[in-house]
Amino acid sequence: LTQDSGVELTYRVEFPADFKGERRATVERTLEILHKRVADLKGQMTSRIEGEDRLVLRLTKRDLERLKPALSRTGKLELLTVAPKGVQERFNKDGIVPEGYRELENPDPRPDPEYMAWGRRVLVAKMVVIDQSHIIRADAVQRMEIGRTRWATSFELNSEGAKRFDEAAKTLFDQRPSGLLAIVVDGKVYSLPRVNSESFHGQGEISGAKDEAEAKAMAAVLGSGALPFPLELESEKLYGPADK
Repeated sequence: LTQDSGVELTYRVEFPADFKGERRATVERTLEILHKRVADLKGQMTSRIEGEDRLVLRLTKRDLERLKPALSRTGKLELLTVAPKGVQERFNKDGIVPEGYRELENPDPRPDPEYMAWGRRVLVAKMVVIDQSHIIRADAVQRMEIGRTRWATSFELNSEGAKRFDEAAKTLFDQRPSGLLAIVVDGKVYSLPRVNSESFHGQGEISGAKDEAEAKAMAAVLGSGALPFPLELESEKLYGPADK
């Protein structure tokens, strides 16, 4: 960095207890991904590895707020098919998760009467339609709507991902009411879009960003690939010339 002061973040790679791989190589791969995210966001960062599982990152104070969200996310993307209406309604009555499904919290239930069955607790298929490995490009995009604008993150899929996405879309499009897709990042539901087409030609979009910075951070995360394991922030401190 060219500045004389900034913010130092220390992260620990959360290796699972049964991890048998090469830790150093995994930490180096994690650092490589983080540097790509910072470069995509046109920021500055220096780094070093401490011990076998810690990363020490130095950022400018100016960059901290917009870069930190991109550093802290694992970036595990999952597109999942939401259970058909009848399956969801049975779950709402008996609370039993059927075979092949799992339950997720839905932060934004739909007001549409056709979709009232999908409330705060939503069933999604365990089988993932597409994941991080299928994404070849991601960008922040601004959408114009009546009376306002909103920011979202668009993504482009490789040929395998496009094929899998369209196969799922065809099935959901033929449901009545039309089926829903769950767009999940790091276990959190970002949106549950209704499938209004049987083909998307390898293009998708994640809505729900509160502003341009959040949409750009999500694009950097999706475009860089998921981290091998989550990171835990252990410390955050200012440093100055005396610390260099």
